[in-house]
Amino acid sequence: EQVKIRGFRIELGDIESHIRNISGVKECAVIARADAGGEKAIYAYYTGNGISVSDIKDRLGEILPEYMIPSYLMKLESIPVTRNGKVDKRALPDIEAKTSREYVAPRNKTEETICRIFEDILNVEKVGIKDNFFELGGHSLKAIHIANRIEIDTGVRVAIKDVLTNSTPEKIVDILVGGTVDDYEPIPKVETKEYYPMSEVQKRLFILKQMDEMSVSYNVPYCFRICNGTPDERKLNEALQKLVDRHESLRTGLCVVDGEFRQVVYPHVDFKLDVLTLEKEEIKSELNKFIRPFDLKSPPLFRVELVKNSEGKSWLLFDFHHIIVDGYSIKQLFSEIGDLYEGTDIFEPVLQYKDYSEWLARRDMSNQKKYWEKTLENIPEDKVLPTDMIRAEQTDQRVLVVRRELNWLDSKQVERICGDHGITANMFFISILSVLLARYYDSEDVIVGTPGACRVHPDTEKIVGMLVNTLPIRLKPTSNMRFSEYIENTRDVFVNALSNQEYPFNAMVEDSQVKRMKGKNPLFDVFFNYVDQNFSENINTNDFSAEQCEIDYAVGKFDLVFDLIVKNGTYLLDITYKTGLYLEETVARMSEHYDNLIRWALKHEFDTIVSAEMLSETEKFCQ
Repeated sequence: EQVKIRGFRIELGDIESHIRNISGVKECAVIARADAGGEKAIYAYYTGNGISVSDIKDRLGEILPEYMIPSYLMKLESIPVTRNGKVDKRALPDIEAKTSREYVAPRNKTEETICRIFEDILNVEKVGIKDNFFELGGHSLKAIHIANRIEIDTGVRVAIKDVLTNSTPEKIVDILVGGTVDDYEPIPKVETKEYYPMSEVQKRLFILKQMDEMSVSYNVPYCFRICNGTPDERKLNEALQKLVDRHESLRTGLCVVDGEFRQVVYPHVDFKLDVLTLEKEEIKSELNKFIRPFDLKSPPLFRVELVKNSEGKSWLLFDFHHIIVDGYSIKQLFSEIGDLYEGTDIFEPVLQYKDYSEWLARRDMSNQKKYWEKTLENIPEDKVLPTDMIRAEQTDQRVLVVRRELNWLDSKQVERICGDHGITANMFFISILSVLLARYYDSEDVIVGTPGACRVHPDTEKIVGMLVNTLPIRLKPTSNMRFSEYIENTRDVFVNALSNQEYPFNAMVEDSQVKRMKGKNPLFDVFFNYVDQNFSENINTNDFSAEQCEIDYAVGKFDLVFDLIVKNGTYLLDITYKTGLYLEETVARMSEHYDNLIRWALKHEFDTIVSAEMLSETEKFCQ
C-alpha cells in the first residue's frame, strides 16, 4: 500500500519488510492513520522478544530516511487479523506520542500550564517538565505558537529565542519567574471607515509597483495538478467566492488619496473562476500568459484558472499579488478552499488585516528601532560582491536559475549538527552562506537578507494579509573562530533579529543612512530562503484532489537569491541570479563552493573557519 505523508510517497510494505528483518521481531503491521493533531502519520506494531521500541527505531534509523520511520510504534502480544487472515487495521490500538526521556510530572501550576501548552501545540498526549521541544517535533513556527500561547495563558511575554534556547517546560518556567507580567491585550477591531492606512510593507510594495506598472516581480503564482477526480466548476467558483467574502484582504484595493497611502476594503467583490481548454499549447506556456500585472486599486488582487487539455489532464492555477498575502496566509487559504468546497463549517475570522495594520502603526517601536540602528551602524560601504558585468543604472533585471542537487546530503547529518548546537537548519545553512560571502567580499562582516514572519502577537496567527518583513542578518565569520562556535553565534544573532522583526525594512534602510543605487538593495546583495517543501499544501475534496507542482518561475528582486530546499528527503540548492550581472558558469561555481562548504562543516565543525574548504580540486590545482 502506497500512502502520502508530509509530501512523501511511502510504501508501507517496505517499512514492514525492514521491521521483519530485525532480529527478535516475529510479526509486524504498518498502517497510516491520523494522529491526535489530525495529521496522517505512520503507525507500526510488532510482536517478539528481546527487542524494544527504541531498539527498532534505532535500527530503522540506520537504513531508512527520517520520513519513513514510524512516528508511533507499539509492541503487542499478537497482531489482530480478520476471518480471512488479513491484518485487522481497525482493531489495532491508538498509540500516544512519547518522548524518549523519562517522564517527570509538573510540580506546580505554572509547570502544568507550560506542559499543557506543549501538549496542545505539539499534539502530544503527555509532556513532562524535562521533555525537549525539538524531540517532540518542534520548529521555529511552533516556537512562535508556544510563545503566543504562553502570553495568553500566563500574561508573560516570552521571546521566541527563549523557547528555542530553553527548550523544556522546566527551563521555560525558570524564564517566566523573572518575566514581566502584563495583561494579555488583544488586537482591537477598528471601526468601519471609507479608507484605512496602508501598512509599511504595503507602502513599499505599492511604491515599487508605481515605479513599474507592468512589473510581475511581486506576483506569487502556484500550479496544482488535478490528480484524482474532476472539480465541479460551480462548486469551486462558489468556494472561491466564499473565500473572498471571508477575508477582507482579498477584496482590498490600494491607492493614494490626498497624498496618503490608503487601503479600500470593499463590502463585496465578485470573483469569477476562469476555465480554459488547451488545444495545442502546453501548461507551461499557459502559465506564462496567466502571470500578468495587477491593477492594485481594483480587487480582487488574485486570480484562479482551471485549465484542461485534450488528454483529460487538468490543472488549477493561482496568482496572488504579494501586497495582500504572504506565504503563511496562502497556506491557510489553500486549506480553506477544500473545506468551503465541501460546505464544511469553519471558523469566522475574528480579525482582518486592517485591524492588524492600524494596531501595528500604533505600536511603540522605539526599542526595535534602537536594536536595528545598533545592528546596522558602521556598515562597510566599500565592500563589493564581484560581478561578471559592470552594474549600470539600467542593468537588465531578468533572471535565470542554477539548480544543484545535493543528493549526498542526508537530513540526519543536518539534524545531528543542529541538535548538538541548539540551532535550526535555517541557521546552519545561512551560516554556511555567510562564510562563502565573506570569502567573496574579502570581509569578515557580511549581511544576508532573509524573511521574518512577523506573527509575534497571538491574534496574528489567523490573519490573512501581507505581514512578512525583510530582515538583514549581519554576521561576522571571523577566520580564527571555530565553526561550532560560529553557528551558535549565528543562532544568537538570528533570534535577536526575530525578536525585533516588526520594525519596517524601509525604516531600517532610512536609519542606516547607507548610499542607495538604483536596482540594488541598499543593505545586502544576497537573499536567503530555507524552503521546506515536505509540507506543501494540497487541496483535497470528495470530488477531486489537487497536488502542488513545481513551476519554472523566477523574478529579479535581488542580485542573488539562495533557496535551500528540502524536498522528498533530499536537498536542492536553487540560485536565482540577474543575467545583467552574472554568467551562468559563475553562479554554477558559486553553487559548487556552497556545496563544498557544507561538506566541510559537517566533517570539521570544531575546526576554525580559516580552514574551511570551498574550492574544487581543479581550482586548487590551478591556484
